Amino acid sequence: MTRGVPLAADVSPFADRLAAVAGVTAVVCLSADGLPLGASMGLPDAARDRTAAMVCSLLSAAGSSSLAISQDECGRPAVGQVTVEFDRGYLIVMPAGENSTLAVLTAPDADLGVVAYEIARNIATFSTRAYDAPARTAAP
Repeated sequence: MTRGVPLAADVSPFADRLAAVAGVTAVVCLSADGLPLGASMGLPDAARDRTAAMVCSLLSAAGSSSLAISQDECGRPAVGQVTVEFDRGYLIVMPAGENSTLAVLTAPDADLGVVAYEIARNIATFSTRAYDAPARTAAP
């Protein structure tokens, strides 16, 4: 499958709005446990799933690095943002509320200031969605 259909309809407008920012090539929204909630249109499902898994690992490594650097044993620090530069652009990973994360892939020539501004401007909309609601319990 290569349609890139979002897994959650509520995520589609958000992901597509960010994907329309100049220089942004793809957007993936994932839950706190690394499951993809959705992605911008045009991103193949396999790429969405690989990106979600990679971002989950990246956040874990960033948290462990922060803990090792601070030498603070009082709990896992919250990671505010991770930016990775590679030959085909940038990957920007940010929390999108309490229970979700946002990964934005950009072209190498993207204006990261504009991209970061648009992420921050739109993230409030995303974080107020159902993904920040408490976990669902099984029906009786």
